[in-house]
Amino acid sequence: MELYEQQKNESLAGSKDSLQELKNEAGAGDASAQYWLAQFYLAKYNSTENSNYVYWLKKAKDNGYAKACEEYKQTIQADGERPFTAQETPESLFSSIAHKFSFTGEIGRVEYAISVVLYVCLSILLAKTEVSSIISVGSLLLTWFFYSQGVRRLNDFGASGWWVLFPLTWPFIIFVKGFYKEDKREES
Repeated sequence: MELYEQQKNESLAGSKDSLQELKNEAGAGDASAQYWLAQFYLAKYNSTENSNYVYWLKKAKDNGYAKACEEYKQTIQADGERPFTAQETPESLFSSIAHKFSFTGEIGRVEYAISVVLYVCLSILLAKTEVSSIISVGSLLLTWFFYSQGVRRLNDFGASGWWVLFPLTWPFIIFVKGFYKEDKREES
């Protein structure tokens, strides 16, 4: 049995710690955890109409989890796409920020371009700081953020994330069309 499946079963049995661990991993962008969190909500509410179930299943599908892709096709697309409102998204501010530092998933060109601009602006602000501990921690966080966004962008068009280590690829990955949903909307 997979760890996340076990956590789902323990959560259904009443373990709040297992549920919190599952939510943390799902919020950090782990597609497998997202799928099993969706299964938790499906089992708890016994309905494919539950907004948490739909949300986490869609997240797992978007991150390429095979079971989620198949289940999404059978349950959600059969009923048509369901829009999410701000109240329905269970993702907390912390988990949405933490996901930006994850190396899993995909992002579109627009989000990557915004990330590069943000990285440059924050680097300039950091360079003006005179406190060495802030510079050290800030540099580490900014570097992690920049590389994680680059890897997620490379994932979008099927390239290896290791290409982000070559600076000549950085401008290139802004302009290449990938498979992300934003890029698909631009084509239509």
